[in-house]
Order: sequence, then C-alpha cells, then structure tokens
Amino acid sequence: MAHDSFQSFRLVGRTILISIVIVVVSVMADEPLTTTDSLLNETFNATTIHTTTDSPYTVYTNFVAMDEDGNYRLFWAFTDTEITFEIRAKTHGYVGLGFSTTGGMTNADIVIGWVKDGVGYLSDRFATSHGEPSIDESQDYTLLAAKETQSQTILTFSRNFRTCDHRDLDIQESVMSIIWAYHPDDPDDPDNLVTMTGLAYHGTERRGKRNIYLLDYASLIPDVSIDDPGIKIMELRNPNISMHWHAEDTYRCEVIKLPSLGGKHHMVKYEPIIGAESESELTYIKVKQCLSYDIDDAWNGYGYDCYGDVPANLSSCYSVFISWTRGGSAFRFPVEVGFSLDDIVSGDPKFVVMETAFHHGLNSSLIDSSGIRIYYTSNLRQYDAGIMSIGAGTDQSLVIPPRANQFVIKGYCSKECTNYGLYNQSIGIFASLLDGQSLTTAIRTRHLRNGRELKIISQNVDYNIYLKDIKHLKSTIWVEPGDDLVTECTYNTAKKSRITYGGYDSHSEKCTNYLFYYPRTPLMTCKSVPEWRFAIYALAKVTKVDSSEWPYIVLLPEYYAGKTHLQILNGLRWTQELRDELEATYNTAYTNVCVRYGGPPATYGDFSFVPEVRYPLENVDVCGSGAIFAASLWKILTMTTFTLHVIKQWL
Repeated sequence: MAHDSFQSFRLVGRTILISIVIVVVSVMADEPLTTTDSLLNETFNATTIHTTTDSPYTVYTNFVAMDEDGNYRLFWAFTDTEITFEIRAKTHGYVGLGFSTTGGMTNADIVIGWVKDGVGYLSDRFATSHGEPSIDESQDYTLLAAKETQSQTILTFSRNFRTCDHRDLDIQESVMSIIWAYHPDDPDDPDNLVTMTGLAYHGTERRGKRNIYLLDYASLIPDVSIDDPGIKIMELRNPNISMHWHAEDTYRCEVIKLPSLGGKHHMVKYEPIIGAESESELTYIKVKQCLSYDIDDAWNGYGYDCYGDVPANLSSCYSVFISWTRGGSAFRFPVEVGFSLDDIVSGDPKFVVMETAFHHGLNSSLIDSSGIRIYYTSNLRQYDAGIMSIGAGTDQSLVIPPRANQFVIKGYCSKECTNYGLYNQSIGIFASLLDGQSLTTAIRTRHLRNGRELKIISQNVDYNIYLKDIKHLKSTIWVEPGDDLVTECTYNTAKKSRITYGGYDSHSEKCTNYLFYYPRTPLMTCKSVPEWRFAIYALAKVTKVDSSEWPYIVLLPEYYAGKTHLQILNGLRWTQELRDELEATYNTAYTNVCVRYGGPPATYGDFSFVPEVRYPLENVDVCGSGAIFAASLWKILTMTTFTLHVIKQWL
C-alpha cells in the first residue's frame, strides 16, 4: 500500500513537472541555458589548436589577449553557422563581451556572465548609451560551461552568426569591433533571472576594445613549421633602426634585396616578427614587390619615409604580396598553392619594399627590429599563386569631393580585360586584401557573368585603415575569362574642405582589391579610370578638351581655355547636386587599365560602358517568418530535451 502510494506520488509529481516544463518552455524559449553539456564533446575543424586545460572545450582555432597583461583572454572557433567563445578572465566577478558598430557601448550587442556557488549565469543584453546594458527580450546565447578556478572565471558559450534579433549584430566575415570588460564582483542580484540587475561599473582599467576578424578562415588551413621536411626560413627585418617621432603615425620603408635561393621555391606561410620595443606601437607591416628593372644592389638597405619624397626608381614598388596588421595571425597558403620565389623567373620578386607602420605618442622613440618571417620550400606545390590588382586607378583620376557623408566610387575590371589577361584560363580566388585609406568606410567587390550577378567576392562594411590583413575567403571563387568584377568603395569626407585625390601617400585615397588566386596568369592589373570628358562637361559645362595630355587641357569654353580639368575641379563649389553628378560619372563610362607582366597597358577603344546587371544577386531572407519559426521550434526542442533530462535525474 505504501509502495502504491509512493508510485502514485511519483506519477503525480511527473505530471506536474512535465506540465511546468511545457509552460516554461513556451514562455521562456528565449531565455538562456545556465548549464548544459550537450556540446561539450564537439570538435571543430581546427588546425591551430589552443588548449585550455581546465575547460571542457580543448580545441579552438583562434585566440587573442584582449589586454596587454593577459587579464582577459578570448578563445573562439566556428562552424558554417555558429560561433563558440570562451572567456578566461582573472576575476571572480562578472565578465562582458560585446559587438559594436561604433567601438563603444552605444547600440552594442552585449553578453554578460558570471559564476556563483558553482552555477553559471549568462545574460544577452543591449546598450543604448554608456550605462548598465538592458536585458534583451530574445536570449540568443547558449551557455555551454562555466567555472571558477583559484584565479579565473571561465565561461564557454555559443550563438548563431545571425540570430534574427534586431538588437543583435550579425557575426560577419569582415572585421568587427569587439568591446570587453570585467569586474571583481558579481551582480547585486545574480539569482534574479528576470532582471539580473545591479552590475557595478567596471571602471576604465578593466575594459577595452579590439578590432578583430572573428571568421578567419586561414585558421582552417593546415599549418607548417620549421620542423616540417623541406621547410626553410627567410627573415625580412628592420635593422635595429633608432627612430624618434614628432607625429602620431609614422610609415617606415626599407628596400630589401631577396637572397638568391638557387632555383624556384614556394613561399607557403608568413608571420610577423614584432620587435621587443615595438609591440605596443606597431600597427601593420606590408611587403611590396618592385616591378621596375631600374633597381640595382645599391638600393639594398635604403630606408625612407614611405609617404615623403619617394625616389623615382622606387615608384614601381607598390604591388602588395604580404600584409599583416596588429591582432592578425600568420598567413598560410592553401595546401595545393605556393607563392613563387625565383630570382631568375620574370615576374617573381627580386627587390621588395617593407613598409612598417607605427602609431605612437608624440616625441617618443624606440629601436625597431620588426619584420616578416617567410616559410618556403623547394618541394613545389601544384599551383603558383597569382596576384591581381583590381578597382579604380590610384592617381588623380580618382576624385572624391569634400563634405560628403557617403560617396561611392566604382572601379571596373572589365570582361575585355579578363578575356585579354587570363588566356582562356579560369582562376580560383582564395584570398583578398581590401586596400583603402583613412576616408574609406567600406569596400566590396561584385562578380558579374553574362549580366548575372554572382556571389560577392569580398567585402568589408566597416573598413579600418589599421586592419590590412590578407584574408582567406570562406571558399574558393572561380572567375572565368569574360567575367566583370566591380569594386565599390565608400568614403566619408564630411570633415574635408577640398577634393581628395587617389594616390599612395597617407593624405590620398585608394580603391583597390588585391586578389590572390591560382593558377597564376600574366594578368597583374585590371582597373578603370572614369571618362573625364563626360564628367567635366556634366560638372562645369566644358565642351572641348585636349585629351592627349594629362591632366586634360581645356579648350572650350573660352573662359576656361588653357586651364587643366583638375584646376577647374578644385575651383568648384561642391554642392550635393555636383557630388551626385560626379558619383553618376562612375556609373556611366570608363577607360580600361589592363596590364600583363612584361606587356604595356591595354585599352579597348576610347571608353567602355559599365556592365549591365540584368539579374541582380538575390539576397536570401534567412530571417523571414518561416526561418524564424523553424529557429524558434529548434530552440524549444533543445530546451525541452535538456529540461526533461534534468527531470529524469530528479525523479
């Protein structure tokens, strides 16, 4: 009888608990899980492994110390749709991580977590100002593990790239502004899962921001090391240069003659060498190939201001083939591809210029020995890597008017040029270096084939001049002869009172995308310049010019006769109407700049019209009603499974 009563009690208990589960799941499907082990054994497709000995996750493809002292360290890995983070902070209080469009808290997507009495808490939040972030109605982060050690709080959690919550920011392939903070104390009321209020201000010493490429696909490529068979090392370094500065930004250039390797080799990887005194000041390093044959051994070791008075012999040293920025990692070529290093073969680098950029305090000084370490081998891979520069011409044909919050320039790599340069050979693009300057806010390259728009090749919607890494694409994109590539660059000149022209110095602008591809072809430049005969008529009613000279010499009307078209542009009062007129110029007609190694630039008639896009790229609405319903159903099923697992343990 007693046994029957006990069984009846258990049955009633199960019924009540299951009823509660149904209510809780339906009401709180968007609330966070505080503990779960459902993903603890998942292994990511990683080749760069960071091990955290007291964490259930042991494989991460990426790591960065968010502060110089290593008090806040961030590990992460990702799949096709989801990213997993692990925070390891030297605190027993709360930790916070956020994604920002401004680099600050305003409008930031924030997650805050802590551990109390062995229980982990995680809270999806958003900030509208500088203050305690508000609780997000849609809780889109999943807590996977939480632990406190003697000195640290360790939180592991995941989220989808896109949550379909308007208060969350998408995890993007371009650079993201990451904000972080921590505090020695937990919230005042950590057990209240509804409000979770009472976060003490973290202070100015326990916060920061970093610009990071979270989705760095290079980390998925197998690594190489000096211990691998046939791997050798070459170092390009500043020779302990003593520098004293009077400006906040300095750009040091060094001419380097590459050593003779005794035959063809492949560069398969490079990584930065950061000088002991330069760690906090160094912002980026670029290595540029010199294309001129007028450079001899006398130039080896010549150092100069990259954007000062550059000797004419070095003006051809602009083709970037190595680029690293602070916060970036080593660059590895795909396993079937290597960059050719041969001092005999035409087109391979013989002389290079290494550009080292520093951001520092005024009147500071240091001795720098930073540089690049190259891993190369005589065990040649299947394909040579090629580099093609596309976009708009980097000279005074690129004109950006002043006082524009947003101005878009388009550069065209035409179907005529890809037909001419690719020799009936399709190429696979595996990486991209988007190159602008301080006024650039966004860059993207579109891909057209027979009037149909294909997948975007690469883009950065929040461009930062200090982040110039060569970034691997998620997958190889194949370009065929006859394809059009359109590079669009967006600028903000609201604080400028004069025209900004294209150029390589720090006061000019660029609109360039360096595409890294295989197999290598002779095509090295595929760009365009606007047809200024049309533009100068639209802007200033100039009816006749002598286009055999650059800048153009104006012939009519007579009151402009003898002036150059650039002089006329500089004298215009730039209204919004004129800015719109100039922007339309980049959407009308252009002249090709198509260059192959060892050959002169090729043009096709006086000008070309921009390609017609008959079938634009269709954007799939992953946040439509059907997708949202499916995602919500999956979240409900996941929570139900977990909750029933807990009930089973209780009963």
